[in-house]
Amino acid sequence: MPPAPDPTLCDTILEVHDLSVDYASPHGRMRAVDRVSLSIRRGETLGLVGESGCGKSTLGRAILRLVELSAGTIRLAGTDVTGLSRAALRPLRRSAQMVFQDPLASLDPRWTVGRLVAEPLVIHGLGSRPERQARVRDLLDRVGLPAEAVGRFPHEMSGGQRQRVGIARALALAPQLLILDEAVSALDVSVQAQVLNVLADLQAELGLAYLFISHDLAVVDHVADRVAVMLGGRLVETGPRARLAGNPLHPYTQELLGAVPGHRDHSRGRQEAREAGDDEVRPGGEGGCPFVPRCTLATGQCRAEAPPLRAAGSGSLACHHVALAA
Repeated sequence: MPPAPDPTLCDTILEVHDLSVDYASPHGRMRAVDRVSLSIRRGETLGLVGESGCGKSTLGRAILRLVELSAGTIRLAGTDVTGLSRAALRPLRRSAQMVFQDPLASLDPRWTVGRLVAEPLVIHGLGSRPERQARVRDLLDRVGLPAEAVGRFPHEMSGGQRQRVGIARALALAPQLLILDEAVSALDVSVQAQVLNVLADLQAELGLAYLFISHDLAVVDHVADRVAVMLGGRLVETGPRARLAGNPLHPYTQELLGAVPGHRDHSRGRQEAREAGDDEVRPGGEGGCPFVPRCTLATGQCRAEAPPLRAAGSGSLACHHVALAA
């Protein structure tokens, strides 16, 4: 059976440096992720937020090498996995797993829960059949599912139960990192809370690191230690959750928080920018800041030159007008 994470391993579970992902489109190459750098420590939750289409999910998949990189490096549990072949990468996949947004789409409807959760163990040749069965029962118990769930099919379960199955399957190989891609966004609020509590308990017990991808800032504010804000394929601001919630620096972060019900609106000129009629965002790879079309602070420099992500207090910021945005 999968061993517990070795405490002697490096404390930084994930290091991403200048990662870029390009896709082919009818108009040529499109950059979905543009020179993103981030890191996650053992037991930490990094919330990755941004609007639909900003590149969050592509980044998560690229970290696991589910989509190919165009540039950059990835170190997972201290090992550079950037250029590894499929065969060389396979044993390292045990270190990091993904929980997808829609469990009904990611779980084979023809398989029972027991077979679904045991599948990673079978693929990696771990344990005898009785050992795998015992491991499945233990995993289902950890995520709050009864033992009899082992014989059910996904369509016989609620959305929250299916997502617990997805979490149990992701835990089967005892990973150190889970990438949670909108893992609770399709659930009712009460069910979201239950699943989030399961994730918190698992993190405390197993020392897991989470990359929590979401467009829901209220949920991220509840679970994250640090937050990274993504726009047009780029990171525009990072920092401790409390600092970003209380004093967001980037105009885009201010706009995001201003849209959360009951949250104080930090944005400057957001309504005026919307009324200007240009609500688009520049795709990654194009010159200039991706927020230019919606930012009232934008100048010629912003249109011509993408601001680098640089240190700003306890986090980082990509804005030419940090003094104005502070």
